[in-house]
Amino acid sequence: MNSYLSKIIDLLNSGNFAKAEIEVRRLYKDNPFSFDLNKILGLSCLGQRKYNAALKCFERCFQKNPNDFETILNLGYLFNKIQFYEQSIEFSQKAIANNNNHPSAYQNLADSYFYLNLYEKAETNALKAIELRGGFESRMFFDSAEELVGLYGDILLAQKKYEEYASYAKKILSLTY
Repeated sequence: MNSYLSKIIDLLNSGNFAKAEIEVRRLYKDNPFSFDLNKILGLSCLGQRKYNAALKCFERCFQKNPNDFETILNLGYLFNKIQFYEQSIEFSQKAIANNNNHPSAYQNLADSYFYLNLYEKAETNALKAIELRGGFESRMFFDSAEELVGLYGDILLAQKKYEEYASYAKKILSLTY
């Protein structure tokens, strides 16, 4: 079974989420409460943007191990995607309490606060996520956080910080061209 799971993980790592889902479901039907299988199935569904299916899997994982950082982080992300912003904030704060150096938790908070029109909190958390990704000048920020790049610009515009937005847009364009 370990070699079979390795094959599924290789499929996930290569971005073949649909095939990974098919393969993990073969094992899953015999053991639907397995932490590992729910996590792998959740990741394969998440990769396909099947947010509700992924949410169910990660909720099962959370019931089994409420301290698993990746599970908590993914729940924060998924609740954000299905527009349950208060739950997203709750899980993102739990993720930060577990590991305060992971930029995705701050990005989840920034996203939730933005949609709740709490722009100052959104900006504070977006800036923390950007800092943890190496700052504005870092290729890591630009290359690995496309959603954050756009979100920060939207936060500046929502606050009518037009000059800061123009400067930010210029930085982003200089990294692109």
